[in-house]
Amino acid sequence: MEITTNRNCHNCSQMANANCRRGATCLPRGRHRNSAFYILHFILASLFAACAAFAAAPQGALPKPMVRPGFRCWYDVPYGERKDLKDEGPGFRGRIGNWTSRALGVKICRHCSGQQMDVYVPNSYKGGKAVVVMYIHGGTWSHCFDKGAIPHYLFKEFMRGGVVLVSPNYILQSDISMNVTDAKRPEATFEAMLRDIDLAVSRLGDVLAGVGVEMSEFVMSGESAGAHLALLYAYDQDAPEKLSLGLSHKVRISRIVDIVGPTDFLLFGDNMKTPTSKLSDKDPRKPIRILLKRLVGMADDAPDEDVLPLAAKWSPVNLVTSRSVPTMMAYGQLMPLVKTDGIIPIVQKTALENRLGKAGVKSESRVFFGSNHGQVSNNGAKWIVRKALGK
Repeated sequence: MEITTNRNCHNCSQMANANCRRGATCLPRGRHRNSAFYILHFILASLFAACAAFAAAPQGALPKPMVRPGFRCWYDVPYGERKDLKDEGPGFRGRIGNWTSRALGVKICRHCSGQQMDVYVPNSYKGGKAVVVMYIHGGTWSHCFDKGAIPHYLFKEFMRGGVVLVSPNYILQSDISMNVTDAKRPEATFEAMLRDIDLAVSRLGDVLAGVGVEMSEFVMSGESAGAHLALLYAYDQDAPEKLSLGLSHKVRISRIVDIVGPTDFLLFGDNMKTPTSKLSDKDPRKPIRILLKRLVGMADDAPDEDVLPLAAKWSPVNLVTSRSVPTMMAYGQLMPLVKTDGIIPIVQKTALENRLGKAGVKSESRVFFGSNHGQVSNNGAKWIVRKALGK
């Protein structure tokens, strides 16, 4: 069968009325009706379209969020390469009724040392600029609660206030139980924890762009051990010579809200006047001392006298300067004559408040009477959120 060809065909050199070398009917412009040609054309066009779409997509775009009543959430957004660390052990399981985990219907404890963060955006946010709060979870620098790092009532107040919340994980001494001396992780020091937080902050711009949020102000907050780390990080911003860590601080902190955070380790206990070696295993001071040694990078059997200078170094009160950010403090007191929330004494608030006052730094504090250590964040939720918003 003869197949006609066009003189202008670039695929065959035959003259008109000759057989086409491609075995297909030539079109007027010389394109062949060959199925392989169309398949190749489709593949190339698809690849080009995919590349164009990828280039046009906003950098840091994230998958679709989980939608909950009142807010949207993106879980486990990576800010670094380290995954959750796995330990051997029974793990701590259970439920705490007033924690976010109950509202979200998830389990409580997991391995939380991976370089990941959770992002919560209230449904009231329709665009424009919003206050972004980075909330550092507590847990004795040793454990955390899965999807429950933020107490429930405080979380709801943040969402009502239109606050965008970011809650990063950071390396912990032990994920496996509530006993702070169950596991040894020598690399999990205060320094390593601050470097994780700094890395999370450095990724914040990309993450917020990925969820479609524009930031007006950046506020640090945290509870208990998380408040201690938040204070260290915030004060290091304007006095980097104190810790000499070389943190990047890529996002400027406007203010910090401290919730029952330790501020001066030298005000705890007896300042190690009683040697650790003479403390019984049932003495509550012993595990705390061992944990503190690990957190400052020392061995468990290191001499007690060597710990005190490092404990002072990592106490937020000693990082305060006249340049420090405005600081808001929320603490608890069980009863009028019991000046403690059961774990953190009121003197920790007083010490920081006095140091800030001497340095001329704006500060404000509130003591919530009848609140134990775990209740301050919920009982004081409205006050805490107002201060986070700068009101």
